[in-house]
Amino acid sequence: MPQQMTTLPMSRATLELSMLQPRWWEWTLVTEDARITLGAEVLATVGTRALSRLSSGGERSGVVDGREVCWVLSLAEKHHSLYCAVDGPDRLLYFQDAEGRVIWRDRLSPDHLKSWTAALEATG
Repeated sequence: MPQQMTTLPMSRATLELSMLQPRWWEWTLVTEDARITLGAEVLATVGTRALSRLSSGGERSGVVDGREVCWVLSLAEKHHSLYCAVDGPDRLLYFQDAEGRVIWRDRLSPDHLKSWTAALEATG
């Protein structure tokens, strides 16, 4: 059982981060219909980098749904990745599995990003 959990909101789903070991956190995508374990990683490292890339838009790394996206993070173990595209003040999020298939699309508003920042800075 996790010692600590943090929830990161999005428009249509949430990410649950559960501490497995003091620095090692598992990321789970929770939608209305499913719970998908995306992988795990050292939260202090990946959380800080993810916030930076989400805030700045990051370096372009490809195209998804006709939009230029930047890489946000990749997780160890199950090897899912997160990419984002800038859409006005929002970020469009694209979650990919280890084979590069988009398994979930969502929207991150500026208020959601503020929640992510507060939660990741508190736990990282």
